Amino acid sequence: MNATLESVRLLVSVDEITAALGAGVVRQLLEIGWGIATCLNVNFPDLPAAEVGPLTLARQGPGLIQGMQVETRIDPRGLSYHWVTFRRGPREQGPESDVDAVHAGYIAVTPLRYDRTDEEAYEMLVKTLPRSGYGGCVDISGC
Repeated sequence: MNATLESVRLLVSVDEITAALGAGVVRQLLEIGWGIATCLNVNFPDLPAAEVGPLTLARQGPGLIQGMQVETRIDPRGLSYHWVTFRRGPREQGPESDVDAVHAGYIAVTPLRYDRTDEEAYEMLVKTLPRSGYGGCVDISGC
């Protein structure tokens, strides 16, 4: 199933770039479509709209979160919301990364999944830890 305009939820920071290019980017992505379980992460470079490169597919860079900043902002309707940003540390981002694409002036589109479970670690831990809802002990105070 592909996303439709009715099923799209957007969190947009309204500034010069998104105001000038955001609607066209959303229309282009809607024409392409994506799976219902996919969240598209779209990042705009900090450039004047006339200097921004094309919409580009990118992979999520591994990053290294060194801190977090929360800003309270006001949306166009006058309602306050919180914008969370993370400071990344110096780290090789890898081929086709969103960070490198944005730094090169492109609008980076990264398809993400909502399920962020690390399956490899889960399979390792399931051998020694009980699973919730399967009759095992989930009380860490002593079983």
